[in-house]
Amino acid sequence: MRDISGIIVVNKPRGISSYGVVEKIKKATRIKKVGHAGTLDPSADGVLVVLLGRATKLFETISSATKEYHGTIALGRMTDTLDVEGKVIKLCPVPDLTEDEVKRKARDFIGWIKQVPPRFSALSIGGKRAYELARRGEEFTLAPRDVYIEEFEITKVSLPEIEFKVVSSKGMYVRSLARDFAYSLGSCGYLLRLTRTRVGQFLLDKSYEIDDMLKFLREGNIDRVVIPVRELLGSRR
Repeated sequence: MRDISGIIVVNKPRGISSYGVVEKIKKATRIKKVGHAGTLDPSADGVLVVLLGRATKLFETISSATKEYHGTIALGRMTDTLDVEGKVIKLCPVPDLTEDEVKRKARDFIGWIKQVPPRFSALSIGGKRAYELARRGEEFTLAPRDVYIEEFEITKVSLPEIEFKVVSSKGMYVRSLARDFAYSLGSCGYLLRLTRTRVGQFLLDKSYEIDDMLKFLREGNIDRVVIPVRELLGSRR
């Protein structure tokens, strides 16, 4: 297969890791240098930007781009992973909140905020991944980080569930946002559903379903799904 450099915008389905998507593309293309710019948890779906060949040099640029998500927070319980995959570790009452009250509280989360990452994350703690330590039940502390939230819009309130849209900088954990926002409402909560709809210029409605994308790659129709590096560089001028 000829040298291929560029990106594929994949609509990652739920139930597969970002690494799993990369491995499928490697197998279909036999390209050795394949990576992704911005991890999506297995329980989340949406835009995953996959980098091929020389395009892997654009990792920092693309992973640092603004990201947009649509999701749902469930109040009244917390899981150890802060999402739907974890085990419930806490139950809390759900206050009788109005939609206006929820929307007003959301304004406190716009701009620069301090955020403690989830214990189940890929951050390095003494050379070990945080999620490895968390799975073993080891005690450790993650320092709060400064993250920037450009937009945090509440789109629907149907307690105990709250639907939202958030636009943020690199490094913001939506699972942590769900935890902290639930606490601010006088409850606890976790991230029930999450879809990433944008990474920089790459949009969900311009992405490929994974089965369609793999079919094109296996059939040799690579040009149909790969955006060449020259087009990416041209779009940044």
